[in-house]
Amino acid sequence: MKAASQKARSSRAMLAVIVLALGLVAIGAQSNPASADPQPVGAVNQILPVSSGRTGTAMCMDIPGSTWTWGAQLIQWGCTGNPNQSWTIEGGGFGGYRIRSNFNDYCVSVADYRTDPGAEIRQWPCTGEWNQAFYKIDHGHGTMSFVNVVSNLCIDISGYGQSWGAGIVQWNCTFTDNQQFASSPNPSFGYVDTIVGSDVGIDVQGWTLAANAPQYQLGYQVLVDGILVNAPYSYATSYRPDVGAVFPGYGDYRGFSAEFSVAMSEGQHIVCLQSQSFGTYSTLGCGEMFVERFMDDIQTGPDSVYSKCEMTTATAINLKDGGTAGGATRSYFSDVVAGGGLW
Repeated sequence: MKAASQKARSSRAMLAVIVLALGLVAIGAQSNPASADPQPVGAVNQILPVSSGRTGTAMCMDIPGSTWTWGAQLIQWGCTGNPNQSWTIEGGGFGGYRIRSNFNDYCVSVADYRTDPGAEIRQWPCTGEWNQAFYKIDHGHGTMSFVNVVSNLCIDISGYGQSWGAGIVQWNCTFTDNQQFASSPNPSFGYVDTIVGSDVGIDVQGWTLAANAPQYQLGYQVLVDGILVNAPYSYATSYRPDVGAVFPGYGDYRGFSAEFSVAMSEGQHIVCLQSQSFGTYSTLGCGEMFVERFMDDIQTGPDSVYSKCEMTTATAINLKDGGTAGGATRSYFSDVVAGGGLW
């Protein structure tokens, strides 16, 4: 707090910033399946096992040798961009999705209608039967798992396979990285832990990885009402051993924690973060902020006046790893100049 000589009543503006939580899903949490056929989500091109990051090489769900053979087991293989690694996820009956090849129009199928762990995941002409229908579980950070609607088992890279050609099976759902998949053309994923108001603007924390480039630290961007505030981007290089433990092979330095100076007017604003991987962008998360100013008269003594240290308050939301909204409140203090505010 600063004091200065003045004999008049001074008005100062107090700024309140409220950050509202978004609906986010915890890692490993399974949402209730829809009761009706879902809407198609369209061609996703490549489907990348997150566990391939353990090898330092991007791998994709693959039809081996571009075969047309009915019953060929699907594998993981280094991403090539060839048609035998291109897929469409669409409504598939039984309240689930089906995964259809853009190469030969066959569907991802559980072998022989089996319901036991270890059954092969194969390609087969699309029939609309339950062994080709999967619930799509979104984990809230850009990855997904596929659970068969009858067996309740997950599509899985067998034995945490690290090699090119490792087979794909169904297995008890653990939602570990060998059962999580990213998709291109937006193969990067991550999470926003917090978006809160600060004494100069906004404070953001989170992490991001790239299934198509596990060895790289990614850039990320902060947008307020669609306007980029950290051009061209900042790098996610902060130490996050918790992320490294959940996604082995990507490294521990894939986090970000930074404060950005942003001028914001009164009213509602949307703050979004997105990651950048080889020219493609994936939204990591957004927060809704409401900025309000109101005048507060400050009585001063005859020989002094306070250059008021106004308070910016933000409701902190605990979003780490999909956690529920916390009730914590963070307060920030700064000098407010005459006739204005912080934003």
